[in-house]
Amino acid sequence: MKYFQYSDCETKNYFIFTLRQVGSWSGNVEDNAPGNRIKARVPSFQRGLVWEPQQIELLWDSIFRGFPIGSIVIIDRIKEQHDKSNPTHAKSEQTQESEVDTSHHILDGQQRCNAIAWGFVDPWKDGISNDVVLWLDLIPKSLLKNTTRKYLFRVATKAHPWGFHNGDEASILKVEQRKEFMGKVDNFKENFKKYDCEKLSYKFKEKYLSQNFNERPLPSLALPYYAEFPVPVFLLFRHFKEGKLDWDALAQEEWISFVESWAKEANKISDISKGEREIVESGLRKAEQCRLIALLVSNEGIENSIDNIEQIFQRLNGQGTPLDNEELIYSMIKAYWPEIEEIMNKLAKKPITDVRLVNLGIRIALTEESDQKIESQLTVDQIRKIFSKNPDKDIKDLEKRERIEKYFGSGELEKALIWIDESFLYEEKSRTYGLPAYLRSSIAWSSREVFAWLMLLAKRYQYISMSCEDKNTRRIIGLALVVHWFGIDKEKAINRLINESDLSSIKIADMNKNSDKRLVLVPLNITDLNEAFQLDENSSPEQLINWSSFWQGVVVRNKDGKEKKTDEQNESIGLFIEKLRQQQELLVYAQREYLEDAFKGFDPSNKLMWKGHNRPWDYDHILASEKLNGTGKGKREQLKFHEICKAWQQSIGNQVAVDFSFNRAAQDIDPIEKYKSVKIKGYNLKERGFDVFASDDELESFKLNLSDLQSKNDPLNPARSFVLANKKRLIKIYQEWYDNLQID
Repeated sequence: MKYFQYSDCETKNYFIFTLRQVGSWSGNVEDNAPGNRIKARVPSFQRGLVWEPQQIELLWDSIFRGFPIGSIVIIDRIKEQHDKSNPTHAKSEQTQESEVDTSHHILDGQQRCNAIAWGFVDPWKDGISNDVVLWLDLIPKSLLKNTTRKYLFRVATKAHPWGFHNGDEASILKVEQRKEFMGKVDNFKENFKKYDCEKLSYKFKEKYLSQNFNERPLPSLALPYYAEFPVPVFLLFRHFKEGKLDWDALAQEEWISFVESWAKEANKISDISKGEREIVESGLRKAEQCRLIALLVSNEGIENSIDNIEQIFQRLNGQGTPLDNEELIYSMIKAYWPEIEEIMNKLAKKPITDVRLVNLGIRIALTEESDQKIESQLTVDQIRKIFSKNPDKDIKDLEKRERIEKYFGSGELEKALIWIDESFLYEEKSRTYGLPAYLRSSIAWSSREVFAWLMLLAKRYQYISMSCEDKNTRRIIGLALVVHWFGIDKEKAINRLINESDLSSIKIADMNKNSDKRLVLVPLNITDLNEAFQLDENSSPEQLINWSSFWQGVVVRNKDGKEKKTDEQNESIGLFIEKLRQQQELLVYAQREYLEDAFKGFDPSNKLMWKGHNRPWDYDHILASEKLNGTGKGKREQLKFHEICKAWQQSIGNQVAVDFSFNRAAQDIDPIEKYKSVKIKGYNLKERGFDVFASDDELESFKLNLSDLQSKNDPLNPARSFVLANKKRLIKIYQEWYDNLQID
């Protein structure tokens, strides 16, 4: 089909592009279309990537089926704006690109354009991001049964190299499926040299074997879990000419040899039937014929008014994927002050995304030394007043902008982040009690008030790092985690701390005084916690039978299993224990030595890594839940102690944070062997703190199963033994945090 001549519509308010032309805007795709003088890029005030994997996959399914894919909105290049870094470029290439060839800026449709670009990008090309690969399964077979798709496009990301579920929702895979995938990675690596890989270049083999196979593989070095014969989409376009796919040329690509080797001869490109080939070629023809309409915003009257452009952007984006308030504020700031993005790009280490950091930084910049509380997050209207170039701006707004620009421009934000890391992060030889990097970032994600407090402390300490011996160092970490894990009104709790001159002497219970409601749940000391559970070796059958949940066992019933009167203090203890029993981050703190050593490359600032509560380790149950499953109504009456065992089976006392490689190796191994003899990365797990919270004898109690609870087998002793061993381990995990950080 003849390419559209742009000169034909110079006086009109729209342009029409091929998909390849849209892909060429990324700078990684060649486009030889005659008359192509348009280079549209994203202005710096645009938000980051927000499209979900299923949106990318379904967009390409629509393209291959000839469905309309909507339009985008562009404007002549905005002189006051820089170009946003391109998502297809590797991070090492994310310098400020030359903007001379940028002719237009994209006001609406950034995500659609990015999704299109991934279909033309070679993930093996130097300088290309390895965060995303777009595949097409050429032999989807039964995988398309429970979906509206005709084509099974597969998105794999750095966080999810195994891809996503094959349904329309593209949900994340289950833990068991991820383990299976990683097992295949291990097996493929071990047999790599045995496979018929003569078509693979030395560079390909070297890159594959140089991976750290204890971590996730790059998405370009493993095939999606739900796919029979996936091929990178850019390869299909490379060999599609004049309406036909050159299958012979495609078969010679080293990618194909890699796919065939991964499948262990289960599928070969020669196995693709004539009908399946026709379906692929039909989709490619429709993709080649697909056109994207770009509506052109007239510059008349708005070229020199960033206020109007910002308003247009907000209204356009209000119709698509909604921006949360932080994203909206950051976009507005970049519209009026584009240099902020360059400042953020230069930050060496980021515990969270730029969006969150900028919003926190603004609040700290506007908090005075004498203020009794941290400045609240600004509204959209307040940001517009502060950053707009209105000549009649209020003097107070001018002062606020100056303070914000000074805070960021002078490097105070970066100094604050460095201060937090140098003062509080775990160090193997010095600050052994410190925070694992994961917890530092979790605070920033889930408890922004707490992280803002740490940033304010950095400012008040004049960015001079706290020593390990400073009595306040442990105290600040402990207080931060108390509010993070057990805070009810975190903002008010933090504002109470701001007014304390001596943090080492503050009592956590005092934070609730003179307040009409509880601000934090007060951590119990070890003695009180042990007593609160009301469980010991003398616990009667009646008590254990009625201990159907933590709330029942702690709040509702006494040590005899009978109902008791509850009071405010007892309920407060119950609420605290409810939080405690499922606080998996206590495991992260207790196992900080192992996790910090095993996952040094984990990037907590990448929000994709957190999608679906994702992280590079798993929370493994010592006693698996299936060991206690399978009860019917008839059996349940015979299993008198089943409920208490199920309740404790789900607690952190029965969990360990372990990497996927351990979890794969440890399947079907009894608890003692699981934590005594399995070796990962050359060291014995027993030596790395896995069983420091349970002796071999105690681990014996975790070998419980349903038959042990049958009434004919005297179930009291195994049930009580499991519960007490679990309780003891939970308390030791808690004590590791409580004592190290001097919570009391």
